[in-house]
Amino acid sequence: MKRLIIIGGDVAGLSAGIFAQLNGFESIVLEKQPTPGGNCTGWDCDGYIIDGSIHWLIGTKEGTWLNRLWKIVGALEGIKLYHLAHFCAPGL
Repeated sequence: MKRLIIIGGDVAGLSAGIFAQLNGFESIVLEKQPTPGGNCTGWDCDGYIIDGSIHWLIGTKEGTWLNRLWKIVGALEGIKLYHLAHFCAPGL
C-alpha cells in the first residue's frame, strides 16, 4: 500500500488524509497544535478566546461542490445549518 504523509491538520490537510484513504493510500496527518482543525478551531490569544468555529464554513448551501466535500468528510454531521439571506445591506 502506498503511504502519504500530510503536513498540517487544518481542513485541507484533514480532507487530503480522508480522500487519500478513500483512494487506497495509507495516510498520516502531522499537526503541531494540540487540536487539529486549523482556523476551524478555537484558541487562546493573550487571554482572549478566538473561535474559528466550524459553523462559519463557506460552501454549506445544498448543491454546491463544497457542500458535497463537507458531507463526504463528515464535517456537517450533527450540525444544524442556518442560511442567512444577506450578511449586509446592498450598497454597503
